[in-house]
Amino acid sequence: VIIKSLWWGIVFFTLVVGVARITTVFLSFLREQLMDLSLGTTTGIFVAVGVFLFLLPPVPGVPVYVSGGIILTSAAEPTMTFAGGVFYTIGICLLLKLFAVVLQQKMIGEAFGSKSVRIRYLVGINSVELRAMRKVLSQPGLCFDKVVILIGGPDWPTSVLTGIMKLPLIPMLIGTLPVVFLIAPCCVAGSMLVKASEGGIYSSLSTISILIAFLVQSGALLAAAHYIAKMAVAHKDELAAEPPDAEVLMLEQKDARKRKIRSDFQSWAPVAASHESQGTEGLHPIWKTGHIMALILMSASSWCFQILGSSCFVTFDVTDSIDDKLDGNVFNLVTDFGKIPCYAFLFATLYLMTYSIVLGCTVSHSMDRQVQGTYHSHRNSNQVGVSRQCNQILLS
Repeated sequence: VIIKSLWWGIVFFTLVVGVARITTVFLSFLREQLMDLSLGTTTGIFVAVGVFLFLLPPVPGVPVYVSGGIILTSAAEPTMTFAGGVFYTIGICLLLKLFAVVLQQKMIGEAFGSKSVRIRYLVGINSVELRAMRKVLSQPGLCFDKVVILIGGPDWPTSVLTGIMKLPLIPMLIGTLPVVFLIAPCCVAGSMLVKASEGGIYSSLSTISILIAFLVQSGALLAAAHYIAKMAVAHKDELAAEPPDAEVLMLEQKDARKRKIRSDFQSWAPVAASHESQGTEGLHPIWKTGHIMALILMSASSWCFQILGSSCFVTFDVTDSIDDKLDGNVFNLVTDFGKIPCYAFLFATLYLMTYSIVLGCTVSHSMDRQVQGTYHSHRNSNQVGVSRQCNQILLS
């Protein structure tokens, strides 16, 4: 439980703290660099950067869409008016999203993920939940449950999973089209941020648009989880009867023994020897102390980032300037107080990496000993059998 909590702490920091804030700073830098370029050049560079960001697993689409509203609307306004620039931005972001789906599904999921047994095993290709997801997405047309999965799920994992499951591309693209109802409020919010400097209701409209985008994204995500669970329960026997991925099944059976050994070595109490285990003395007291200290540090840093985020980091938006707000140094994004939970997080992460390496080596060594023991056991039994046969021949 402690190790899983540490890993979840790393995931939280990566997604909520690292990706969200670093992406914002990078997109602010991009906005400053594209301010004086033509609309065509600005659009081309924005699309190229957007595709790159979409190919990174942790990066969500919302910051990209908001930045599009800021960058593209400003570039298009002189020739298309403000309203025309907003619609232009929405169209470009929709095309960007669809192109990213093609790359994620075909070039990553299908080209690499579907051919790797280890990746199919890690995503749980034989699980009832993933079979339920595949059944929902295999429905023809724009079914509501199909649409909410495609637009409500995390951008990169959802598209890559459709590739791993080898679902047809065109129906996935058609099912993704309603994502425009998420893209539009994000682009409008970014556009309103640009106009906020003129006063009036623009700032309020930006906040309302972001709220709408948040509600659409959150509602679709919750609905996606609901419909996958509903399909898994309603068709439980049918899904369980589907033939499993044979290669993944073999790997699951092989890893079951490794998980058992790993569990024995991580036990806080001694494990008695049995036909399934050689028995261990459990986790060493030094590791137990390290576990507790790392958990305290990781929990404290996560709570600081979540509750005292404004004290840990400088408030920075895409419309801000790195030179003005951060004095030209992105590391100034972290306040002096914020360095304390950052160091705590770093120590807990280094401890987890060290422990994982030591545990992996210990488990591998134990498995090697088991294999050697099994080999010698079979060899000795064969030698005994041969000796008995020779004795019988001599006696006869």
